[in-house]
Amino acid sequence: MLDNDQECDRRWAAHSRSDNVTGDKHDLVQAWTDKIDANDPLRTSTFRTERCGDTDERWRLAMLDGAMVVWFALTAGSVVFVVWDSVFNGVTSWVQRIAWILVTIYTGPVGAFFYLLACRRPLPGTHDAFTAATSKQALNSEMHCLAGDATGIFVAASILPVFSLTNGWDATIEYLAGFVSGLFIFQALMMIGMYEGHYWKAVRKTFFAETVSMNMVMTGMIPVMLILGARWAGSEGPQAPSFWFHMSMATIVGGLVAYPISHWLVANRLKHGCMTLPDADKPAPDWATPRPNPRR
Repeated sequence: MLDNDQECDRRWAAHSRSDNVTGDKHDLVQAWTDKIDANDPLRTSTFRTERCGDTDERWRLAMLDGAMVVWFALTAGSVVFVVWDSVFNGVTSWVQRIAWILVTIYTGPVGAFFYLLACRRPLPGTHDAFTAATSKQALNSEMHCLAGDATGIFVAASILPVFSLTNGWDATIEYLAGFVSGLFIFQALMMIGMYEGHYWKAVRKTFFAETVSMNMVMTGMIPVMLILGARWAGSEGPQAPSFWFHMSMATIVGGLVAYPISHWLVANRLKHGCMTLPDADKPAPDWATPRPNPRR
């Protein structure tokens, strides 16, 4: 990309002389790009950006870079908080805690916000009451699905660019990777305790809920991944920060699309919600012990 205005002027002047175009610089730009448009519409923006440093394109890229810096900074802080709180304040199973940590890695401050809203224990002895609402149970339930599905999709999407497959095959493999990760790791392991330690029984019992939830997550994620990947040059591979940014946006959309079906599954007892570990959420000692009445 050229930053020298004189060089840019010289090239436009050269084009104008070769095509017998008259007028000021802006007229020359328009005339030349109109001519390119007739032959190759995709070449116009490339020519103006790479050859003469299109100002609007620079500003757009600068704004996207700034947004990504802010997003990754907020994500780092959110992940640190959720990890710390899961270790020192968590009263759920480690599968569920890991699910929330992964979702926060993928969705940044959005994941941290919903963690505070639906899972974090506000005070000792209050977790069951705090998470009792169906809306919060549905959010916690969705985290298992979203963490597992998104993990599989992220891994597949990071590897597949090496093979240069078509979008149809990409989407199919990403779907299968997300389904396997969601069902066999997060859903089955989360429910294994409810089926007396029988892993394959837990797989069978959670198959329907995972299939329905997975389809909703993919309905939200795949279009966003394909659209941003196609329109955002350079974001196709995991070596680019923009890849992780647009994958985060896709995960957020997938979670929003999947929430209504997760709420329906939990409300109809077809999927589990948030489960506090037995004896893990006891009241603080000074709360549990009655205080003497000083008047007696």
